[in-house]
Amino acid sequence: MGKRIVGVILGLALTALTGGGLQVWAMPEMTFSDIRPTDWHAGYVMTLSSLDVVRGYSDSTFKPNETISKAEFIVLAVKARYDDIVPASGEHWAMSYIRKAEALGAIDSGGAVELEMNATITREEAARILVKTAGEEGLEQPADPLSVFSDMADVKAANQSYVHQAVAKGWLSGYPDGSFRPANEVTRAE
Repeated sequence: MGKRIVGVILGLALTALTGGGLQVWAMPEMTFSDIRPTDWHAGYVMTLSSLDVVRGYSDSTFKPNETISKAEFIVLAVKARYDDIVPASGEHWAMSYIRKAEALGAIDSGGAVELEMNATITREEAARILVKTAGEEGLEQPADPLSVFSDMADVKAANQSYVHQAVAKGWLSGYPDGSFRPANEVTRAE
């Protein structure tokens, strides 16, 4: 479990949906054939599924070890904060959410074409989207930003503050070896 991002979306979703106070949630009935109650991510996935923030596949699987695309991640981050988004019709299924992310500055305006919507999202990209969609910018930064993780120099300079803020909020975490691994792809369980 320590090697996983615990609650990438959970922290954002629960903060958004509970008004900032963390509540204990009873684990909903298991509905995905590939998630066991003992899996580190089971409670997170089932809670977010019951809130309709995440969904599985038509074959009753969740595919927790598959990577998540940029479009899927944007939908999750926006859906966790805003429940008034009407899904797009006649265009890419995520366009309504992408437009909201653009309006929030989470991705560059008009960037949907360049977004490569089906490309997988990295940890540093996820940090930026989480912070920007939550409107949580402006947390105090550490005196030496490069000292937070052993590989912080590998995080693009433009994303370092987002990584710090997402970690400070508990939405992302590092690995037991002290690294952040900014280029790692995010899985659906994460």
